[in-house]
Amino acid sequence: AGGGAGGGAGGGAGGAGKGGGSKPWVASFDLRHGELPEGVSVEGGSPMLDQNRDGSTFLRLPPMASLKLNFAPLSTAPPDTQSGAAWEMSKSSNSSTNSSTNSTNAEERTRLQRERKQMRRQARGPRQSQSQSQPQPPDDPTALVNEWTITMDIKLDELPPEALALFRAQPEAARPTEGDAFVYSQGGVGIFGETGVKEAHLKPNRWQRVVVTMSTTKGEMRTYVNSKLCAVVQAKDRGAVGIRDGRFALDPTQVMLFGSVEPNFMPGACIKYASVERGALSEEQVKEQSAQNKLYSFWEVEQAKSKEAERAEFSLQPLYKRPPPTWMHPAFLCEFGEAFLGGMAGG
Repeated sequence: AGGGAGGGAGGGAGGAGKGGGSKPWVASFDLRHGELPEGVSVEGGSPMLDQNRDGSTFLRLPPMASLKLNFAPLSTAPPDTQSGAAWEMSKSSNSSTNSSTNSTNAEERTRLQRERKQMRRQARGPRQSQSQSQPQPPDDPTALVNEWTITMDIKLDELPPEALALFRAQPEAARPTEGDAFVYSQGGVGIFGETGVKEAHLKPNRWQRVVVTMSTTKGEMRTYVNSKLCAVVQAKDRGAVGIRDGRFALDPTQVMLFGSVEPNFMPGACIKYASVERGALSEEQVKEQSAQNKLYSFWEVEQAKSKEAERAEFSLQPLYKRPPPTWMHPAFLCEFGEAFLGGMAGG
C-alpha cells in the first residue's frame, strides 16, 4: 500500500455508484480483504497491511499518515434517518396514503417543528431567515452534506499523548482544520475538548467501533464508542455545530481520515473498516447497526475459495488438447439418442 496510491477493486465502496452496495446513500470501505478498496488512497508515511488472528487484514498507518476516502456523491438518505425526517417535515403533505399514516406523519412533523424552534432560540450567532434555516433536498451533488454519520473500526496501540484527529469533513477546504473530531489522551471521543463520559472512552490495543453523527438541523454532534454514547456537543454551547454549510458540513465526495494541519494530532492508528453515510443516525439506529460489517469470517472466505476451485475442475479441457463437442461423445448419444439409430457405431 504505497503512499498516495489508490487502492484496487477489492472491498469496494458500497454506495453512490461504487461497488456493489445496495444503499446509495452510504459509501463503505472494507480493508479486511488483503488490499485497499477502490476509492481509498494513503497520503504520507509508509502504511502497511497487517493481519489479524482471524486471517483478515487491516491498515496500519504510521505517524503523519492519513487516509483519503473518495466516493461518488451520496444520494438522498432514507426517510427514517434524522435528515430524511427533517426534509419530510419541510415538504407539503398534499399526497396522502391513509388516515393512520397521515396522523403519524403529522405528529412527527409537529414534534420536529417544536425541536427546531427550541434549537433556534438556543443557538448562538445572528438570526437566520426562515428560508435559510429550512432543510433543503440534497439534489445538488456538489452541495455540502449537513446531516451525516461516519463509522470507523479502529485500534490504537496506545492512547495519543495529546489527541488523534479522526477525520476532516472538508479535505479541500480553503482553511483546513486541525480535525473535526478527536480521540483525546484520556480516550474520550469528541470536539472542542469535550471528552464525553468515562464509561465510553476508548481502550488501547483493542478493536473498537467509533461512530460520529452530525445534524445541523438539531444543532448537535454525537459520538459513540461500541454503540455507547460518549459525547454530545450542541450549538447552544458551540455555535459552529449549528451552522449550515459551515465547518462541520461534509464534502459530498471525499473525507480525510486521521489528517490534520497539526502534526501532533497525527500519531498513527490502525483501521479495518469505515463508512460515510448521509443522514445522522439516532442512538437507537447506532445500536442496531453496531454489529453490521463488524465481524469477519475467515471460514466463509475459505469456503468461497474452495467452491471456486471446485468449479474450475468441472472442465474436461485438461484431458484433451482440443476437447470434442459434447454432442459427439458416446455418453451423450446413449443418454439422449433414440433407442434405434441406423448406421451408427458405438465407441
